Amino acid sequence: MKVDTLTTDASGAEELSIGRVRFLRDTRQLLDQAGNPVLLGDQAGRVLAVLAERPNMVVSKDDLLSGAWGDIHVTENNLSQCVRQIRSAIGDRDGSTLLTVPKRGYRLVPNDRQATAPEPRRAGRSWRMRLAAMAALVVAAIFLAVGLKDRDMAGIPPATAASAPSLVVLPFQDMTGDARWQRLGNGLAVGLSGEFARHRELRVGAAASLEEAGKPSFSPAEAADRYGMRMILDGTILAQDDRIRLTARLTDSERGQVVWTRSWDGSVGDIFAWQDEIYERIVSIIAAEWTGVLSQETLSRGRAQPTDSIDAYELYLLGSAEKHLFTPESMKRAEDYLKRALAMDPQFAKAWASLDITYLYLGDYAQTEEEKQRYYEASSQAKIRAYEADPNDPYVLIRYSSYLASQQQQDRATDLLRRAVEAAPSDADILAHATFGAAWRGVTGPEPVGWIEKALSLTPDPPGWYIGALGFALFHDQRFEEALGAFDRAPDMSDVLVFKAATEALTGDIDAARETVAEVRRLAPSLTAADLGPNKGQTIGPSWEAYFEGTRLAGLPGSSEN
Repeated sequence: MKVDTLTTDASGAEELSIGRVRFLRDTRQLLDQAGNPVLLGDQAGRVLAVLAERPNMVVSKDDLLSGAWGDIHVTENNLSQCVRQIRSAIGDRDGSTLLTVPKRGYRLVPNDRQATAPEPRRAGRSWRMRLAAMAALVVAAIFLAVGLKDRDMAGIPPATAASAPSLVVLPFQDMTGDARWQRLGNGLAVGLSGEFARHRELRVGAAASLEEAGKPSFSPAEAADRYGMRMILDGTILAQDDRIRLTARLTDSERGQVVWTRSWDGSVGDIFAWQDEIYERIVSIIAAEWTGVLSQETLSRGRAQPTDSIDAYELYLLGSAEKHLFTPESMKRAEDYLKRALAMDPQFAKAWASLDITYLYLGDYAQTEEEKQRYYEASSQAKIRAYEADPNDPYVLIRYSSYLASQQQQDRATDLLRRAVEAAPSDADILAHATFGAAWRGVTGPEPVGWIEKALSLTPDPPGWYIGALGFALFHDQRFEEALGAFDRAPDMSDVLVFKAATEALTGDIDAARETVAEVRRLAPSLTAADLGPNKGQTIGPSWEAYFEGTRLAGLPGSSEN
């Protein structure tokens, strides 16, 4: 039986139920469900106390630093270490309780706001919905009790199977303190992760993402424990002027041994050739370590490097980081960075694909119908240019499938989306990205839910847009209560807010739905329900019917003619 999140114990101490523990706010003490103390450092307890004062709210890093350390000057690394200690203490392996909000701070989500078992937010929810939520909890409990041993059958690899063929690539750490080289080290890890994730037999942890920039490095032992992977690839970058020294290291966490390391010295432009050598060498090591896991034929397949220009690549990373903030201002900055990258290399496929997404959101945020349509058309052209530049890249395939769907080629769009997932079955970013747009390509129901669940299982600290993708998948599986829990935790993206309003209306909270629509109108004044609805000619199933009914109830205009 669930009780109110905030309660009072026998000593009068206000407490907050989070993860697997209870936090006594006046003493900064953690207790497990049996009342036994849970070890947490004093400074981490201070950070948790600041977060607990503002549950469900984003608390900036500056507020956390000042609230926990006062006038003592410390770096964000100290804060990151405390966050890791807190997550470990409360059992938050997937980052769903203490959320990282990129570029903003952190948000603590008490147990009554978890997406897996959302509670009605207002008394107006019907008794049928309450009963359905309770039934879902019972089914989930039965699944957990009986089905955990069959996680592989469900497509979710067990995080603790250290002896399985598994690898995590950590961001290569800059040794000079220059933000440019840290971005490139991050991008190098992202590229390597994507290459390794193409192999079905190899489980790849998604530690290397653009959101990892600026986070402190882990030792191999810490990384193995955090990500549940056997092989850990990390490295360093030391650069001066146009010269660079790159060092890579592969550690077998099961044996506690470094099995391979190498350093390269050369010009900045050599880094992509070194990336290919790292990839080929490690595939060879893993193939020898687990005979038959990876065919040696994979070494001979062609792999196009993203661009010959290191400057274009850096601009692409900067643009991608701005894009992931999902604000009108950040999207304009992303557009500038990506267009500059493409001016240097017009065949940079990933930059075209990212520019496509940037134009889509700029269209959503447009002030007028004319401006919106101009951005949407530019988005279509970017999709075409991306596909012309590299028709085999999974990211590009997802974007081009969107173009095909808009041209009423629904079957081809569906096939291309699934082809992208098949090409990178362990790439968390690809799985989440495919989930995000699945319904618009005609893929709904349990399939995309499985994609995003696998992506989340591979990613200890998922970026906020993964949670938005989870919400879309659950909505189109008609699991509206669970979808609302995800939308509540996702960033305030234009499309997320529209679906959140529809979900609030469908679950009986019309007042909240109209408040969310007011936020949509402030952020994206010309956006309509039709702009985010199914493509012309697409079969409208039950979930899309629910979408239009929900947006109607919430008060969002159905089209620009309303």
